[in-house]
Amino acid sequence: MDRRLDRREFLRLIGAGAGAAALAACTPNSGGPTPATATAAAGATAEPITLPIVTQPLTLSYWCPMSSNVSATMKTFGEIAAYKELEKRTGIHLEFQHPPLNQETEQFNLLTASGKYPDVIEYNWLSNAPGGPARFVKDGVIIRLNEQIDKYAPNLRRVLADHPEWVVHVPGDPGCVLGIETPADYGRWIAGLSP
Repeated sequence: MDRRLDRREFLRLIGAGAGAAALAACTPNSGGPTPATATAAAGATAEPITLPIVTQPLTLSYWCPMSSNVSATMKTFGEIAAYKELEKRTGIHLEFQHPPLNQETEQFNLLTASGKYPDVIEYNWLSNAPGGPARFVKDGVIIRLNEQIDKYAPNLRRVLADHPEWVVHVPGDPGCVLGIETPADYGRWIAGLSP
């Protein structure tokens, strides 16, 4: 089936690919990282990764609004071929939870009030979340990514050291990493990686 993707859906798929690349770059340390080992790991050469990246199948719950373009042909992002391939390669299944179209804000508020959170919440925290991301970090809904990146993704830490503009910080707290932007020049960056 041939269909055109709008810019938002294209960027979502590219973001998923970047997320997969970040997951593939994850290599946990045997002990807790110290600042010296985190810095050394960030400058070290990337270690080869063995797929799948988990020894036992793992399922993560993933809450995100559904695109109207995708909902016209699919019931969930889990039907997208890229996610199926990622699951096959990584051993990680994403169980998508989509709020009904045009009810995203109401459903987000119900979700955060429930105290029962999925593993991943994809939402516009900067402009749509009441109180902004700082409130949700304080309430424990959002975890700081700083320590997680240092511990599980030293290769990503090295890339982010070269491209600090890709890091999204909590407004008012530039030391708290909220997320990682999909770089606008992602295609040129990937092309630069190839020999």
